[in-house]
This record gives sequence, C-alpha cells and structure tokens, in this order.
Amino acid sequence: MAAKTPEERRKARKESQRRRARQNRITLLVLLVLCILFLALVIAKNHTPKEPTESTVSKEESQVASSEITVDEEGNYLQKKGSSWNLILVNDWNAIDEAYVATIPLEDFNASWKFDSRALPYLNQMIDDANAAGCDIWGQSLYRDYETQKVLYWRQVDQLLEDGYEQEQAEKEAATIVKRPGTSEHNTGLAVDFECSEYQDLDEGFENTRAFQWLTTHCAEYGFILRFPKDKESITGVIYEPWHYRYVGVEAAREITSRELCLEEYLKEKGL
Repeated sequence: MAAKTPEERRKARKESQRRRARQNRITLLVLLVLCILFLALVIAKNHTPKEPTESTVSKEESQVASSEITVDEEGNYLQKKGSSWNLILVNDWNAIDEAYVATIPLEDFNASWKFDSRALPYLNQMIDDANAAGCDIWGQSLYRDYETQKVLYWRQVDQLLEDGYEQEQAEKEAATIVKRPGTSEHNTGLAVDFECSEYQDLDEGFENTRAFQWLTTHCAEYGFILRFPKDKESITGVIYEPWHYRYVGVEAAREITSRELCLEEYLKEKGL
C-alpha cells in the first residue's frame, strides 16, 4: 500500500475528528433524553395520589368530624361562627344577639310583617303556587324583633304561672313554646307560621289541612323545611309545629326533607 501524502493524512485527521464530534453530540443527546425521561417519571410518581386504605379514610373522616363539630355537655350541637346566613342555627343553645339581627336585610312581606329580602322571593312564590293549587294559605308571625319576643315569652311564662307552675319550671317550659329573645327562629327573618282558610289556629290541627299536605310535598322546592318535626322535640327543644316553616335554601331543604332530618341533625352531620 502506497504511503499517504501529507494532504491525505490531514484530511483523514479532520474526518476522524468530525466523526468523534458527531458521536459525542449523539451521546450527549441520548443522555439528555434519558435525564428528561427520568425526571418525568420521578415527578409523575410524586404527584400520583395513593389509594387510601379503609383505616386511613376512617381516621381522616374522624379527624374532620372532631375538629369541626362542637357539642355541649348534653350533646346539643353548637354551631361555629361565620355560618352561611341561610343556615344560621337559632335555638336554646345557639342564640343570636341584637348586633347580628341588625345586619339582616329585611323587606316588607305585607303591612304587618317583614322577611329576609334574600329569601322573600321564594316565600312569595311558594304561597302563590300553594294558593293556585287551592290551598288558600297565608303567612303570619314572620320576623320578630327582640322586644316583641320578650313580650311573647314572658306572657307565656305568666300563663304557666297561672296554671300552677313554679317560676323556674314555668320559664323552662315556656321556652319550649315561645322562645327567649335571640333563641327564636323568628328573630332570623327566615321563619314563617302558616294559617289557611281550613284552619286558623297555630296548633297540631294544621296537619289535617290540604295546605299542610301541599307544604309537606312541595316546600323543599322553594328552599323551606318543616322546622320542628314530630318526634324530634328532644333535639330541637321545641314541640311539634306543623305550621312553622324555615328557609334554608333549596339544596339543603331537599336533603333535610328527603332524609327526614331536623335542621340540628343536618348541620351537625355536615359540620356547618
């Protein structure tokens, strides 16, 4: 084989250098691709949620429940502050003060009564539709201020005293019929008592009317619930009142009604 000239050797060295440069670039590119794939796998693994076991789920649910639900010594649910206006809980254990009442946006229902303006359209529509169905109902005893509630409560106490109750016993019993100021649903501007042409007394006789049957079937469609159901007296602290309805919003009303809950049970279960 003839010896290569200096020019041929120079060209051969350059070609060899070009080949090594190409190989180095390919190697670097392969390494870069591998690094990217590795990082992608690591990121995907770290962001894939783990399937919880039954014990993990139960523990987490228990922690949520214990952190959000507060009850008193007798097991009565104590609602936390800042609850939604339509789900405000008012009873013997959850009182609202005059400062809160002052923030309620009231609007005239008729010449005698006011109602929360945010819920009033639903109330008016419910009454219109009930009357269109032949019920002939009307609302009364809607919003009450503190002073009116005081008068009603102490009037009930006086009546029980006349019936032979002792003072302490009369005050306690009166609160199951007419609530103390700040513990009445009517102080919220979200409660209404119904009468109808068939029956114009606020007692259990109302449940025998067409109006009651219509309300039982349809009230949740307008965001209202029967606030003090039968057989829930030990939870609500109030006697069965088939005439008393409360606005809570359509979503909550549908669940409360379909599951036959009272408001206290619903709010305690949800931690609201």
